Amino acid sequence: MASSGDDLRLLSLIDVGDNVFSSFSDYLKPFSTLSTSRKKQDRATTIRALAKQFLPFLNKSISLLPKRLSVANSDKEARESALDLFRAYELCLDCLELVSAQLACKPHTVQSQRLRMIHCLDVWGLYENVYTEAFKVLEKLRGSDSKSRKSRLLPEVQDGDAEMALVVVDAVAAIFRAVAMSQQLDDKRYRKVLLLLEEVGGWLRSV
Repeated sequence: MASSGDDLRLLSLIDVGDNVFSSFSDYLKPFSTLSTSRKKQDRATTIRALAKQFLPFLNKSISLLPKRLSVANSDKEARESALDLFRAYELCLDCLELVSAQLACKPHTVQSQRLRMIHCLDVWGLYENVYTEAFKVLEKLRGSDSKSRKSRLLPEVQDGDAEMALVVVDAVAAIFRAVAMSQQLDDKRYRKVLLLLEEVGGWLRSV
């Protein structure tokens, strides 16, 4: 059972930036039990227990990490530390996503938190990561929409949901910027950008 002392010790590592991912990974290892919970009832029970045990730590972590990563540093050691912190950040978001089913929140709430990480990745010039994570956001949102066709990159427009519209538009804007800044001559990426440009119009009208 995790203790408040464990939480405080691990959260203090964020400021130090020393071996954060490894420490967080060990601490959050109980989430691996979800892969062995095959029965729906057993899985739900496990998720509730994990949410009760780790949710305060996850919420605090994803509050502190973007503050720590909001300013880039060109120093080699600082960048290595930042990469480790980003791995810990993504781990916390993935764990939060796993227990989100037990939270009284909309499907896009966790994805809005992932966008905060994406903005930090952009600050550090990690455009490949921005591209990958922004598409992950869109895939998660599209997956929650049963009406969405496989041929679409974006979920179907949901009129009246301005919050989700902001998340979708923000993710698309991040992809546009990542493709422009990375300057990769990849036809597939530019074709995807054109498809996004066609689909995002409806969401822009919902913002």
